[in-house]
Amino acid sequence: MSVSRRSSATYVPESTAVPAARGLVRRTLRAWGLPYDRVEDAVLIASELVTNAVVHAGTDVRLSCLLDAAGTILRVEVRDELPMRRVEEPHGVHAPGLDGAQAHLSDGHRGLVLTHSLADSWGVTYSKTSKTVWFEFEDAASEPVEPAPTAAPPPPIALPPPQPGPATAPAPAMTQPAPAEVTTLPIVSEPPEVGLYPAVAVSPGMPATAATAAPAAMSASPMLVAPGGAAPVAPADVAPEAPERLPAERMFDHVVQWARASTGADVAYVLVSTEDDALAVRATATAASDDPAAPVPPEGAALRSLDTARLALATHEDAGIVTPSVGSRFRSLATAPLKAGGKRLGLVVVSAEEADRFGAADVARLEYAATSLAPVVARERQAAGQQGYRGWLGFLAEANDLLAGTLDEKLVLALAAQLFVPRIASWCAVYLSDQGGKGVLAHIWHADEQRIRPLRELLESCPAPGAFPVREPRRWNALDVLGPADRAISGPEALELPLACREHRLGSIVLGAPDDGSFRPELARFAEDLTDRFALALLNARRYGEQVAVSQILQSSLLPDHLPQIPGIDHSIVYMPAGQDAKAGGDFYDLFAAGPERWRFMLGDVCGTGAAAAAVTGLARHTLRALGREGHSAARALDRLNEAMLDSTGPKLLTAVHGELEMLGSGGVRVSMTVAGHPLPLRLRPDGVVEPIGDSQLLVGAVTDPDYRLDSVVLDRGDVLLLVTDGITERRRGYEQLDDDDGLARLLSECTGLTARAVSLRIQAAVRDFSTEPLDDDMAILVLRVE
Repeated sequence: MSVSRRSSATYVPESTAVPAARGLVRRTLRAWGLPYDRVEDAVLIASELVTNAVVHAGTDVRLSCLLDAAGTILRVEVRDELPMRRVEEPHGVHAPGLDGAQAHLSDGHRGLVLTHSLADSWGVTYSKTSKTVWFEFEDAASEPVEPAPTAAPPPPIALPPPQPGPATAPAPAMTQPAPAEVTTLPIVSEPPEVGLYPAVAVSPGMPATAATAAPAAMSASPMLVAPGGAAPVAPADVAPEAPERLPAERMFDHVVQWARASTGADVAYVLVSTEDDALAVRATATAASDDPAAPVPPEGAALRSLDTARLALATHEDAGIVTPSVGSRFRSLATAPLKAGGKRLGLVVVSAEEADRFGAADVARLEYAATSLAPVVARERQAAGQQGYRGWLGFLAEANDLLAGTLDEKLVLALAAQLFVPRIASWCAVYLSDQGGKGVLAHIWHADEQRIRPLRELLESCPAPGAFPVREPRRWNALDVLGPADRAISGPEALELPLACREHRLGSIVLGAPDDGSFRPELARFAEDLTDRFALALLNARRYGEQVAVSQILQSSLLPDHLPQIPGIDHSIVYMPAGQDAKAGGDFYDLFAAGPERWRFMLGDVCGTGAAAAAVTGLARHTLRALGREGHSAARALDRLNEAMLDSTGPKLLTAVHGELEMLGSGGVRVSMTVAGHPLPLRLRPDGVVEPIGDSQLLVGAVTDPDYRLDSVVLDRGDVLLLVTDGITERRRGYEQLDDDDGLARLLSECTGLTARAVSLRIQAAVRDFSTEPLDDDMAILVLRVE
């Protein structure tokens, strides 16, 4: 070929080489007066070939633009210095001289596919020191068409390049290509030019710097149509020094406009897959959007095009030309899938009324646009997914805290139902299994509280979940037999989930569909997760309720059902467990008749709590009561109790005051008692004098032969006898105890003239007011007053 014009440049294998080469080709061919479509096709092919050379060869790249003497043949050459790395021909793309078959689009050979689709001829030339990939356009001397005056076109579409990997680090951004003598391969973290960036396949063994830098520079300017059907208008060049990122919505708009204009389609769409695998229109472009004077497609035409596009998505994995559906106004349809990470995210589709409008080059352009837009969709979906996932995790964490914060079964049911509604479902019904395994409606909640009653009546008329609970989420079929009026209350569908925790089958949860009418997959997953948490909370509440019930029954069996009336004795007993949910055991007391004119009393404290302490409490109380009624003295009864405790397995200790009241003819009362390791009883005289009574002896269960003895005292009229457990005397306020410096005696001295009930209540109030801390030990108070 006789060359009349030539323009060449050499670039080092850096990220700036591609935009610089693109700019050289565009400026040169415009200066030579080539038609706009030839210029843009040449820019696109040259961009791909230079990218391949930078990525796969990694040597200096020589770009040359040649025009023959007649000005009819344009030749562009891209030369690298790695001839031993041969160019592999992708499937379906053949070397020049063979019949050209339709291109099979492959991410690894996109440059050659575009070259084969757009160029009139192309080839590869090898020498000992270099390899040259070239392409030619024939009939390149057509008169250029000046663009019609229009408003400034929108900037080209920009996608951010891949960020450097762990083995690389960002280097300072570069604004001009470095000379060929520079041997460093810097990586830029931002694109040096605004443009439409496609993905670049990375070959094994490719240098990390080249692999990271190459995609940062690929660009193809969008083709815009001037009003009135004029020739395409080239957008203004964007300087490499002013990189920017377009918002996602503008990005979609530019892609769909470029796809329509570059393919000459009547309508273009970007369809994005939704969470339920449907397609949603994200952006559209028609001839009317570029030219207000263009005819508007008739009503329904766009919908038929979309229907065909949805069919294409279901039947085509790769870009290609699709046969429009029967009856469609559009007779040509081409699609390209949006793919990222092996997943299909949507579709770029163009359609035209003219038959056979689109060819392989148009499909390549769509694939180019789809590949450029896919990372934006993927990042947008990833960000939305992460945000939604974080929101759901926060919701589940709060739900877990709420459910774990209560051990009341009824409250757990109410909380769970309100957690499901309205965020996951429009209504929630909880069925708990009875002893026969049949579901019983236990709780119901609706987003509209006015519908709770009619919904309850409706569900009570429906068959409850059967005796064989569901083992995984499934559609609840009980609503299928309902009429339209009832379905208006229940909604279109319901989801049944198993309420189970490990081997425990607790029942089922039925959820009404949310307002949009169906359960999305992620909603079903989170509903299942929340149901598992609900089941665990319900099981814990049930076990706790059973434990509390057992403790209450056991506690009631350890304490007397009622206290007898004793002539001449005013008595009062106050028992305060250490907390509302205290375990059985701890302190115990009793007051019973042991014979004519004789009564026994006891007040004790078992070391420990729980079932073991409860067993000791029951043993002590019932043993002392039985021995007292058989006529054994208080001391002898404690000796026998000591023997019984030593005979049983395990260490068991308790402190106790056990005594007998004997009415005297003078109106006094003889008290015969034994104090076994317990705080000494206090006597309050009518004049306010307080004195301890008796001597402290060994704990019960400490030694084999304690040899307990009796201490006797006569109480006169008006005397008060106070017995307490160590929960009273050892009540703490910091390092101070209530009974320090005879604190309890001082409190009792202020109770002269009071009834037994008043004395016990005053002591109780003083104990509570002594410290702001909650009770950490059981407290028992026994007051006997001689009338």
